[in-house]
Amino acid sequence: MLLARTETGWLLENMLADVDPFERRAASWEHYDYGEVAFVRAVITGKKFIAWLSKLKGKVQGYEFRIPKPQSRVNSERYTSRSRLRQLYLLPYPFTLFPVDFENRYDGERRSDFTPLVKDGLPSFPNFGTALYRLLYDLDRPRGTDIPRNQIMIRMSHAEAWSEDVTVEREAVMVGITGTQVEGARLTIGGPSGVLVNEEMNQPGFHKYEIRSPDSANLWLVLSRGDRWLDSREVGGNSR
Repeated sequence: MLLARTETGWLLENMLADVDPFERRAASWEHYDYGEVAFVRAVITGKKFIAWLSKLKGKVQGYEFRIPKPQSRVNSERYTSRSRLRQLYLLPYPFTLFPVDFENRYDGERRSDFTPLVKDGLPSFPNFGTALYRLLYDLDRPRGTDIPRNQIMIRMSHAEAWSEDVTVEREAVMVGITGTQVEGARLTIGGPSGVLVNEEMNQPGFHKYEIRSPDSANLWLVLSRGDRWLDSREVGGNSR
């Protein structure tokens, strides 16, 4: 999370909350305090997170902070693996985003893109935006991109089963299926000539299927379980 120092104490400005039991990444740092802003990361329970949102305040890593009142309406969008629609929040497997916007924006003092962010003993950055992208999203900031502000983004992973590597050959397709619960998932592969594969998975790994399609350069695949879709992809090109 990004905290901004105000006259009344620390105020939450941005947060990325990962609901991700599949991938527990070890934190290489816990908090960086640059004076006017502080970056904080921690693993907490769902119960504690709910308490923060209910009481609009919290405490973590020694920081007591307030949360601006969120808007009452929260939409969500589920994304497939390899999705490029929300590159800032990409995961290697499917995920759902819940953006929680604040009713009132906290603009504070405008932070210059031409002033380095430095503090004795802490990592230095050429500007605030670069620090935000690296410390909040673990990404390099693309040139010309805006800085996300005044939002809690909840990212829920769906690592049950997804398509990893797909190789299309002239008369065959090889699909790598992985996840925490692959057994029982259904793989359907189709193209311009119709459905080519419709098979229930019994284990993760690479699965090769012979295909008799006049247009093997344009294929799609869907992973499902019962009435729920797990992942979907479009592939093609007679190559990897």
